[in-house]
Amino acid sequence: MAETVIESVYRYEFDAAMRLAAKGDENAAHFLASIWDAYAGTTIACFTCNSDIDGAPKTQVLPEQLDYSSSFSSPYALRAGQDPSMARLNACIAILKEMYARRGKQVHFNFLPKRTMPSRW
Repeated sequence: MAETVIESVYRYEFDAAMRLAAKGDENAAHFLASIWDAYAGTTIACFTCNSDIDGAPKTQVLPEQLDYSSSFSSPYALRAGQDPSMARLNACIAILKEMYARRGKQVHFNFLPKRTMPSRW
């Protein structure tokens, strides 16, 4: 039976590794590829569609509810990866809202902006 796995990562460390890997840094690419190495012998379930993932999964990084310094990564299947990225993120946020929901309360997630406006504006 497939196991649903959520891996906690530090947001700034993960973002820096993504930037360096995009520039061709091999150590950063190895760090990103090794996120799911601890689960090499088990079958992992996709976070959005709950289907079994064979091999190394793709990674969707999602925000923690109240902690800006950390986020968590969830695996998704290649079939879910064919969806547009905003549709996949919307499906993940809907699941997170159900996970964190309390009776009569709304759940909000804050994303740190990738770019900020210049200080002169």
